[in-house]
Amino acid sequence: MKKAVRIGKKTLPAWLLVMALTMAGAGAAVGTVLAPKITGEIPVTVSQALLINSGQSISFLSTWDSVSYSTPDASIATVKDDETAFTVGMELNNGDQVAIKLHLKNESDQDIIGKLTLSGIPKGITVDVDSGTDDITNVTRVGKYTWLFKATKDAGDDSNDFLVIKIALADNMKPGFYQIHGKIEPVNY
Repeated sequence: MKKAVRIGKKTLPAWLLVMALTMAGAGAAVGTVLAPKITGEIPVTVSQALLINSGQSISFLSTWDSVSYSTPDASIATVKDDETAFTVGMELNNGDQVAIKLHLKNESDQDIIGKLTLSGIPKGITVDVDSGTDDITNVTRVGKYTWLFKATKDAGDDSNDFLVIKIALADNMKPGFYQIHGKIEPVNY
């Protein structure tokens, strides 16, 4: 005796229905396995090659390029753990001009174009940036508080590889404690 299954007005052999359902199930399983979706976690650490040289401190210069600069009455400087950002706080008086020495290093084996972006600068403070050595060159202002520069592959090999951030407090500004935040990053061209 042959078994049959009735679907609507049609009668089909049972073996045909079982086979069709098995194939549909296998197809669904294969579709799930071959779906273009990958899940999971991969521990990845990404770091950049252009860094603030934490082996050197951020310091103030008393003279730079034959110009005398003030030394703040009080100051503090911190570098972010990943060595890509910094904060400098300083007590400034009317008319003060200070020069901050920011040591950099290039961890790659090729020259890098870098970008320095400063923030937190109140009105009444003017800022300019200059290069400190032959390994940090071509400093160019590209925005109100943004500069591009070139760091050779040897930048950071000695203590003379730095940028100079020149800050001036206008005569009509109140004396006080001011903070400036900065970030460096490589620029891909």
